[in-house]
Amino acid sequence: MNYTIYIRNLDTYNNLKHNNKKYELRIYKGIFTKLKINHIINIKYKQNVIQKKIINIYLFNNFKELFNNLELNLCLPNIDNVNDALRYMNIFYSSNKINNSKIIALELLDFTPNF
Repeated sequence: MNYTIYIRNLDTYNNLKHNNKKYELRIYKGIFTKLKINHIINIKYKQNVIQKKIINIYLFNNFKELFNNLELNLCLPNIDNVNDALRYMNIFYSSNKINNSKIIALELLDFTPNF
């Protein structure tokens, strides 16, 4: 199965591309409930696509729990505290979802297909 994750922010895409961002964070719903370790995913920003391999999956009760348990700068480069991280996530998700939704963190590694 081939999965594509769409990124809305160029900085986020570039941070994933250049391995400054190790974890992709999402609400645990839809395709994110189907992803497994060793799946190869396409990460797409507009017409740009990179491939990453899922090497680990972490599930948390909310974003605050996630930020308190994973290295923050590998989740959100350039953000250095949990309160700022929660405010940043509020750009993408409602406060209700931030505080009351299961959150998945996909630990990613570059993937180069063997031909």
